[in-house]
Amino acid sequence: MDKDAARFRVLLAEDDTVSREFLCEAIRACGGDPTACADGPTALTHARDGNWNLLILDHQLPGMNGEAVLSVLRSDPGGAVPFPPALATTAEPDSARMILLEAGFAQVLSKPISLDALRAALAPFGCEADPLDDDGALHVCGSLPAVERLRRLFAEQELPRIQDEFEQC
Repeated sequence: MDKDAARFRVLLAEDDTVSREFLCEAIRACGGDPTACADGPTALTHARDGNWNLLILDHQLPGMNGEAVLSVLRSDPGGAVPFPPALATTAEPDSARMILLEAGFAQVLSKPISLDALRAALAPFGCEADPLDDDGALHVCGSLPAVERLRRLFAEQELPRIQDEFEQC
């Protein structure tokens, strides 16, 4: 069987660069084939043009939030039937979770997204690997320099931002 043919297709809409790259690598490590974008209008275009197994939409996308993207897709008479499941991601308080679930998202992943939560969300699609496994990271990224660049990006950009958020609390 063609291994690539068995990969599940994921449309990921996430405006934060580090989060987007991390999620793409984790999806690949779990056997998925992600296509990523950084704003709502692009997510809507990709969602209409693709044959997706799963949509992962950030709640606060620029141009059009994830809830609005899902609403347009669900009301589109020419849309995909059956519609792929959609997961929301959000850094907002728990009150936003109910709004997103009522909007039609199958699940809401809270940011920062734990690896266990991501793997559990991808399990129905055949998530098969540990996204932080060094051998798996090397396999997914293709080279040790690519793994090192991704880790450096996380350490230099994401960790300082998280530390600033904690210090503001």
